[in-house]
Amino acid sequence: MENVKNMDDIEDLEPSSLSELKPLEEEEPSTIAKEPSPLEANPNESLDLDKLNTFYYLKQKYEQDKKERCNKFALEKEEISWKMKRAYFTSKKPKCINCKRKVGSLFTIKHTDGFRNFLGKCGDTVNPCEFHIEFNMPSVVRIDLEHRKILKKLNELQESIILTKNKVIFGMLDPAGAVTRFDELNAEIAVNITELEKYSMKLLEVTNNLIKKEELSNKIVEFNENVAELNVIMQKCVVEGEPIKKVVDYLIDIIEPSAEHLSEMKYATREIEKVLDTQGKVEKEYKYHTFEYKLSDLELPTVMEVKHFELGNNNSTPELLVPEEDKDKTQPNAKTRKNRRLIVNPNKPANRTVRNLDNPMDLNYIMNSLLQTLIMEDRLTITPREIFAEIETKYGVNDVKSKYGKIIKEYFGKYVSIWTSVHEDIMELVYNMALNKEIQSVSYAMVEEQLTNKHSDIEFSVFKKVIKEIIRRYVTKLESLSSDEDIPRPDWPNPPTV
Repeated sequence: MENVKNMDDIEDLEPSSLSELKPLEEEEPSTIAKEPSPLEANPNESLDLDKLNTFYYLKQKYEQDKKERCNKFALEKEEISWKMKRAYFTSKKPKCINCKRKVGSLFTIKHTDGFRNFLGKCGDTVNPCEFHIEFNMPSVVRIDLEHRKILKKLNELQESIILTKNKVIFGMLDPAGAVTRFDELNAEIAVNITELEKYSMKLLEVTNNLIKKEELSNKIVEFNENVAELNVIMQKCVVEGEPIKKVVDYLIDIIEPSAEHLSEMKYATREIEKVLDTQGKVEKEYKYHTFEYKLSDLELPTVMEVKHFELGNNNSTPELLVPEEDKDKTQPNAKTRKNRRLIVNPNKPANRTVRNLDNPMDLNYIMNSLLQTLIMEDRLTITPREIFAEIETKYGVNDVKSKYGKIIKEYFGKYVSIWTSVHEDIMELVYNMALNKEIQSVSYAMVEEQLTNKHSDIEFSVFKKVIKEIIRRYVTKLESLSSDEDIPRPDWPNPPTV
């Protein structure tokens, strides 16, 4: 840059707008160190995600085992004093997740300087086993926040240009120093403008995605056509006397799913903004915002710094599995873990969820699900040995008979007997509803209420799926009858004699 000889030269050095700023000449490399841009793709993102999932899986597995071994007795025995509970808890040491010695394991997550440090290792500080996980994860970077940060930085640099010029005018800075300062600001602005362009393009891909907008427009047109078709069906019901069930079925099967899908697309994110006053205090009013994109779509890939990742001999790396029903809804780069499933049994079917049979809720769910399946498939004559084999195959667990055989036998014995005793009452109730023209609008809740009034000691929710299936099949059968035919009784297999 030429030397400055008068104040007019200083005036020429100040661009009137950011668009007039020119980057440094190529032969003069910038002295500003360029940091790696978070916009750059992480080639190891999948491996990093697997390591993160493995850490959380082992941590959860260890804490669950610790709770079962050490805390359960102390928390459940109310008649024991707290002094005895503390003594019991102190004497019971959890096992290491790898070597299984009673030294415990250490799992910590610490937040330091924009990073999260993950640490997992053996609890033996003198002679630890080979289990050692340690890595750093940078905090999540969002495109919109980085875009806003760069704009703020550019405004500050523009103000610095004005401030430098004023210093020269008032004799607080010599012209040669001003030239050097303008060169520095020019170089810094050029770097920030380049980054701003990248972030702007990424931001537009998310917030103004033309493909998604076209898809949303098509869905709106489709929804309006469905509503118009619904109006036609309703008109036929009023004028021609067609069954109102057609309207209800169309609402449930077509309108409701279409409306839900449209809502998810149009209002993918809903958030409430706190309105702050000039002192930064929260006002009483809030603002409600909706967006057509998810906030997770604005998150940039992060690069993991792995220091140690040794699982040891007794730990298996869990496999990440997305349930089939959530595959269409889950984005490949989504950060949420709510829909993720961890499986560790390689022989387990690919679309099943591993359940912990030691957990009474999981065991009860499995038994109830199988019971209702057997009733609907008319297989109640199945033997206990076949039940154990089916649970082992379906849920990927082993040795069911020795561990849970007694509980499963008692459960099936009890509820098969109950089903045998109430089967006729359910059939009779459904038949009477058909005679009274109530079957078209009947719901499970109505049936359960009447059954509970008659059998107050029975929990009919155990047979919820079965009763719903009975109603569905019976309604389908009645719809195929002509108006002059007599109403038949429900056709359902009789339970075996207990």
